Amino acid sequence: MTTALITGANKGLGFQTASELAELGWTVWLGARNEQRGVAATAALADKPGQVRFVQLDVTSDESVDAAATTLEDAGDGLDVLINNAGIIGPGVDVAHTQPTDFLACFGVNLLGPVRGDQRPHGAPGQIGPSTNRDGLERHGIDHRDHRP
Repeated sequence: MTTALITGANKGLGFQTASELAELGWTVWLGARNEQRGVAATAALADKPGQVRFVQLDVTSDESVDAAATTLEDAGDGLDVLINNAGIIGPGVDVAHTQPTDFLACFGVNLLGPVRGDQRPHGAPGQIGPSTNRDGLERHGIDHRDHRP
């Protein structure tokens, strides 16, 4: 059985991806920073053939990433695919009034969030899992060369 963790999966593309993977019979960890929304999204997918589990995960927090990694480790299923979906849009500030600090929250989620999960040494405490890169794709029988633009 294939197990995936999707960050930011309580709505939008992350929720749809969780739904489709669960439909294929995968075990899906639905990661969301808001527990109430994450639990509700998980419940909405309860009728899928795969197993959908909620894990609270705020990609801007090392502590939250470590706690999520421990949750997954304690479950004992391993992790085959990590989908870094969490992302935010910056403030709607007029270009003429934009300051560098206006981008800090976006960088915290959209750039540093994936780094928190991806760049931990394999087997280290707090490691979430492997990224879906060329090696991860090949491990699942997908030739990355077939998917070049």
